[in-house]
Amino acid sequence: MYGLVWRTNKQLLASNADGLYEFTPDNLNLNVTEQSDQYGRLALGQDNNSVLTERSQLTINIFQYSDSGKTLTPLTTSRGVSLSPIYGNKSNLLAFKSDRTGQEQVYIKADGEVAYVAAFHKKIEFISAMAWSQNDEQLVASINGGLYVYSVVDNNWQAIAEQFNRVHHVTFADRSILFSAEVDGQWNIWQYLWCKVVKLNN
Repeated sequence: MYGLVWRTNKQLLASNADGLYEFTPDNLNLNVTEQSDQYGRLALGQDNNSVLTERSQLTINIFQYSDSGKTLTPLTTSRGVSLSPIYGNKSNLLAFKSDRTGQEQVYIKADGEVAYVAAFHKKIEFISAMAWSQNDEQLVASINGGLYVYSVVDNNWQAIAEQFNRVHHVTFADRSILFSAEVDGQWNIWQYLWCKVVKLNN
């Protein structure tokens, strides 16, 4: 916990790495005021409607540059960090990672549409790499060191090659997935054929 201050005689404001919270001690009720990783210590402002906090903010967005028209167009306009854009192979479907909600997530954005979260079943600690399938219907990603495939059609993630937990680079190749992973202290390249994993180098 970074900050704790009485807002009223019956309500506390608290902050931590996940956001700003309102806590009522009488009934132990805890409500999220804002989910963000940008709150530090707290202090009361001039009245009960204001609060002071130490806050630092880093904003990184993804832009598209057209060499023919010499134009620069923002593809994301969020407050936070948006990184690692991966374009589809047959369309302008875009996948990227962002912490705009205070927690890192994978986002997918179709051309001209609003980006949405490819909801993952547990907290994402880190994302190492992502790549689109040939038909842009699947996204492969190394999340928390494991290998996962997201279906755009079904909107869900599936764990694959579950015996590997230190996956680094990933890419689709024809009808298989190539990835590098550390096994017994050695980094090698592997091929996932949807039914088995084959080692490609010695």
